[in-house]
Formats: sequence, C-alpha cells, structure tokens
Amino acid sequence: VRYFLKGTVPLRDTVQRIARERGVTWAQVAINWVSAKGAMPIAGAKTPQQVLENASAVGGGFHLTEEEVQELDLASEESVEYYKGFDLV
Repeated sequence: VRYFLKGTVPLRDTVQRIARERGVTWAQVAINWVSAKGAMPIAGAKTPQQVLENASAVGGGFHLTEEEVQELDLASEESVEYYKGFDLV
C-alpha cells in the first residue's frame, strides 16, 4: 500500500504547502482547486467547523491564485504519470 500511495506525494506536498502558506486547511485547498477547474466539489464534513471551512473554500473569499492552480495541476500530472504503470481497471 505504501508503494502505491507513493504516487500521491507530489500532490499531497503541494496541497500541504499551499494550505500552510495561505493559513487554510488541506480540504479548503482541495475544494477550491476542484471548483477552479469548473467542477462542483461535494465535500463531506463530520463537524459544524468542517462545514464552515468547506463553505469558505468556495464562497468565503478564499481563492487560489492562477499560479497555485497551475502548481496543483502539475503535481496532479506527476501522480498520473506515476500510476500509468499500474493496472488500475
């Protein structure tokens, strides 16, 4: 399993760095990134605090910069390249 999850490291590290730099949660970065790509994120929440954080990721004034979106896209592409060698279907 660890070997398999290795492919997510570039994306995970990029999400973590942006979240730390912007003072938001990893979930907020991920939700905002999905929204920036034109998709409707459907985020789960277990606590009222998570509901508020998730809502602020798309309508609360937090927006990723174009550069941050590009960084996340690049990190995602690295993950896709890693998994091309696996039979995932």
